[in-house]
Amino acid sequence: MIARRFAAFWGMLILAALLGCDKGGCGLAPYSIDPPADWQKDEECDASARYVSPAEGGADDFREYFEVRYVPPPGRSHTAEYAGVNLSRLSDELDDFRELSREDVEINDAGGVKAVYTYTEDGKGLKAQAYFFLHKATGLVVTFVATEESYDRYAATFHATAGTLRLEE
Repeated sequence: MIARRFAAFWGMLILAALLGCDKGGCGLAPYSIDPPADWQKDEECDASARYVSPAEGGADDFREYFEVRYVPPPGRSHTAEYAGVNLSRLSDELDDFRELSREDVEINDAGGVKAVYTYTEDGKGLKAQAYFFLHKATGLVVTFVATEESYDRYAATFHATAGTLRLEE
């Protein structure tokens, strides 16, 4: 499972490099998003950025997170198809994947699709809410992840953070 994610991550980075990306931009759709004030940037590269929640004590073995990733669309597709292809891929890659809901959304004039799903990773039940956007001929996926037990506590934070997303012209 982890090996597949690692390979997919590196595959995406290699694709970004082949497209001639550098820190100034890749010809990919630029975006801005405001993370919660107490969340830390965990990693960043040309094709993705990830932020993690503060630790909730010494026994906190999972840090809730959100990430923004560029995921190339499959040819010419519309947003609903783009979301469907990505969710199908997740269904194949994630253990115990179960889609709970899917709906069209609009955030700051950007039309997209929001999906909520659960899955298991390393024996832990996780719940995610993902937003899929097509903009400037590329795809952008914003994913928020928490344990199933903590998801309800973080849902408002996820929603508020998603509301700050801006796809720039």
